[in-house]
Amino acid sequence: MEKTMIKITEIDKNYREQLRNLEKYWALFTISSIFENLIKEYNGNSDIVEYLNEIKNDISEKFPEILSDENLLKYYKKKYSINIIVDNSSISGAPVVEATDPTYSNLIGKIEYISQMGVLKTDFTMIKPGLLHKANGGYLILDAEKVMRNPYVWDALKMH
Repeated sequence: MEKTMIKITEIDKNYREQLRNLEKYWALFTISSIFENLIKEYNGNSDIVEYLNEIKNDISEKFPEILSDENLLKYYKKKYSINIIVDNSSISGAPVVEATDPTYSNLIGKIEYISQMGVLKTDFTMIKPGLLHKANGGYLILDAEKVMRNPYVWDALKMH
């Protein structure tokens, strides 16, 4: 009886392992077409391709759990999202930005917070760009008098 129970335990362990491998294979099969197109698009950049493969493997490892748990699905959507704070790809030439209200947060940017049960929380998706980011590689036009009237703005500009 003892040998039979040990054998059943081994068979059960083997079954669970094979089932897990099958789930991973199914997940890879399901999501690979999405990643194939992205990997082809970014084939010239090995860092991006490596990152995409890591995401694909991570999702395939946890695919059944992600699909079964709404909170995990939200977590993974957030985990793999990106926050492009400035996209000047549509601009031809150097960007020219005029600062009509040169406050500290307008120039430097800010990190926003949300309150959850009395605790302030933030993450990378809540980083907001400033005019210095938007003018990167170009020109930032400032009114010197307005800069001097706003606290910390001149000191921040000297540091950047």
